[in-house]
Amino acid sequence: MNCWPLGPRFPAWLQSQKDLRILDLSNASISDVIPSWFWSQLSQIQILDLSQNHIRGSISKIFSSMAIYLGSNNFSGPLPRFSHTILQLDLSDNSFSGSLSPIFCEHEDSKRSLSFLDLSRNLFSEELLDCWTGYTNLIVLQLGNNNLSSNIPSSLGSLSNLQSLVLNRNNLSGNLPLSLQDCKKPKIVDLSENHFFGGLSIWMGNSLVDLVVLQLRSNKFSGGIPQQHCNLCFIQDLDLAQNNLSRSIPGCFSNFGGMRRQQRSTQIITFSPEGKFPETVTLVINRIAYEYSNAQLALSSTLDLSSNNFIGEMPEY
Repeated sequence: MNCWPLGPRFPAWLQSQKDLRILDLSNASISDVIPSWFWSQLSQIQILDLSQNHIRGSISKIFSSMAIYLGSNNFSGPLPRFSHTILQLDLSDNSFSGSLSPIFCEHEDSKRSLSFLDLSRNLFSEELLDCWTGYTNLIVLQLGNNNLSSNIPSSLGSLSNLQSLVLNRNNLSGNLPLSLQDCKKPKIVDLSENHFFGGLSIWMGNSLVDLVVLQLRSNKFSGGIPQQHCNLCFIQDLDLAQNNLSRSIPGCFSNFGGMRRQQRSTQIITFSPEGKFPETVTLVINRIAYEYSNAQLALSSTLDLSSNNFIGEMPEY
């Protein structure tokens, strides 16, 4: 029932539904709070989509489901507890606040089923937690546009199935941890608009060879671009702008096959068959941010090295 004008009140007739497995009330003009009976009365729902409404209030606990999409609402308060069996969770574009640690670090050694997580565009603060060892099924991790601080924790290197890591627009700092080279599958890495410093890691060109999108703009990286970055033969969108990079641009940049239309990838992220997950990436072009869908990324090609201290000439393409 997505896009039906059911609001502004939460539909009371749902209270009589006993056998629902999939419920889609996205973009339904609902501006009410979720009633107290909802989570217990409809605990059998496997896929729930309430995104793109104006639903307000806080949530203490999310029932056991395969996929929950609550993005683009007016929820507030601390992060709700959720089941270890949930596969996909989207709480993006709300006003959830506080720390992530009480929920994610609970039963740290247990295995989690979570494969897609989007907590971007909220008000989460404090340090980025260091207890990811139980989340080895994660494919997409989006924590951008929050107020997270500290270094990138070494336990992120345990996410062996990770394909998309988005931590942009936070207050993260420090050097990139060597443990990230253990993530062999990333296709999208966005660490832009933070406070990372030091040299660009040589291991990134040697280990993250499947990268399609790499965004490191607006940080404090210094030194030259390692020759090993030329191994990123699938790269389509490379943004190193607004750093303190220097020296000459490696001549092998002209060999980036992914930036040639005929060699571009047709699928950026391998999606799970259960539910849906709206994967998007923000690309900055001429200092204007654009949201690109997974399909649109396959058609894009950008290279931004502006506002650095490079010398010499740009390699010919």
